[in-house]
Amino acid sequence: MRISRRHRSLGFGLGFVLGLLLAGPTALGEPAATPAGWSDQLALLARTLVSDSDDPGADAERLAWLMSPDLTVRQMGSSGNESVARLRQLTVGLMPIATRAYTWPATSIATDLAQDLGKCDSLPQAIRGQFCPRDDAQARRFNHVASQWMANVLQPQPGQLVGVIVLWEPLPPITTTLLLGTTPEPKQPLFVMVKAIAAEDGTFRITHLVYGDVRQALS
Repeated sequence: MRISRRHRSLGFGLGFVLGLLLAGPTALGEPAATPAGWSDQLALLARTLVSDSDDPGADAERLAWLMSPDLTVRQMGSSGNESVARLRQLTVGLMPIATRAYTWPATSIATDLAQDLGKCDSLPQAIRGQFCPRDDAQARRFNHVASQWMANVLQPQPGQLVGVIVLWEPLPPITTTLLLGTTPEPKQPLFVMVKAIAAEDGTFRITHLVYGDVRQALS
């Protein structure tokens, strides 16, 4: 069963909001090559998190296969450990609008996400504008701050596998809105930050999932 979600808009641009999360620069070093297969496996995670199939058991088995036994799941702004099932309650039925995999350090997160979110027609222009830099100088700043954000959330070491998934709940059709006589609440995309390790079989196992929208990151 799909559970309704409401993510209120904060009205801040990405660079400004993320900049509030951290104090001081972080030395990131040079980006490393991302191993073959990590991007595909992160995309599989995104599809499984949002899957509303008629076979929930298969989705649960797939998620169990993707995860490390030492998995940590938590919400941004909270230190308590949660379950993948709790995360799935929030993500089932959403739409993946960006899935980006990296080997740490990751230095192009903001511009990569801006490219993906800018192509999402169902994302309101006001939301897209928060994530799209105006010029090269702002793009460099956004990338720097987004890398600091990931460093703060996941605390990755050089060479570790990381990624970010962005999920969105499209607005209901305008005809539905008119019939119900309601105005949809403004929302923010849901971010899922991921850290993983390589397995002996050449695949990858996820060790950390940290999720939330910008409002939760600031709490």
